[in-house]
Amino acid sequence: IRDRYERLHPDQFQLVDKSDNWISFSKYTLSYHLGVDGISLPLVLLNGILGVVAVMASWKIAYKVPKYFALLLVLQGAVMGVFTSLDLILFFIFWEIELVPMYFLIGIWGGGRRIYAAI
Repeated sequence: IRDRYERLHPDQFQLVDKSDNWISFSKYTLSYHLGVDGISLPLVLLNGILGVVAVMASWKIAYKVPKYFALLLVLQGAVMGVFTSLDLILFFIFWEIELVPMYFLIGIWGGGRRIYAAI
């Protein structure tokens, strides 16, 4: 396992985390496979930077503060999972997880016409 990203090989998946038998059904097995390459690395870095900016921009939230930041953290993790997933089923799971906190963040703490925007 490498402990840092090697810029000489941007076309290969690096920082890979894999488990072949993550969830097993009767004859189907789902794998847990995450990693980054030259395309997903800038998106992962941008997601981290935007997460910090989102926390700083919403520092003056006064309504249900713990729930707001919990949803923001779940959203941040789900987006990170979308950018790093190397398995189609895992990508779809992270994508669906991402929609739930986004719906509540827009619907509860959004601006004008927030219910329309959330739906």
